[in-house]
Amino acid sequence: MAFQDAVLMLKSYIPTELQVGMYFKTEKSNLLYGNQTPTVQIFELEELPEDTDKFYAEFGYPVEPVIGMQLDSNPDVELAIVATSDQIGWIMYNDDLYMMEVEDVNHILMESNGHIGLYMDDEDGDTPYLEDGELVVICPIEYLYQDIDEGDEDQILL
Repeated sequence: MAFQDAVLMLKSYIPTELQVGMYFKTEKSNLLYGNQTPTVQIFELEELPEDTDKFYAEFGYPVEPVIGMQLDSNPDVELAIVATSDQIGWIMYNDDLYMMEVEDVNHILMESNGHIGLYMDDEDGDTPYLEDGELVVICPIEYLYQDIDEGDEDQILL
């Protein structure tokens, strides 16, 4: 199966009401080798806060993970969203499929800045592959290149 480069991004939205299970992001700045490095993580809301206005002031509006791809050859064109959070279901580690969880999203954001590989259908190479109706994500993108031997580069659709 082939894959294409994609980016896991966080898209903010304004909800009609706050609900348990929504995702919110936290941003921290780490000092690494004298450089400030921002890190982003998401967490799932487990219980409703007493003061929603204060909660929104601290964490902002909820976010949902989406997958974007460069569909235009012009790099100045924004990434097109090819999958919403309800379409992202699986992640592959070491050739095994797992249900994608919050920890996986945080790992992708921290380790590869959101860059992932997206499995593509063998028939046309342009359609993302679905497992049980949900997309299969490979994480992070640099892991994809570790096991490729010379001569196998035709597996990659970049």
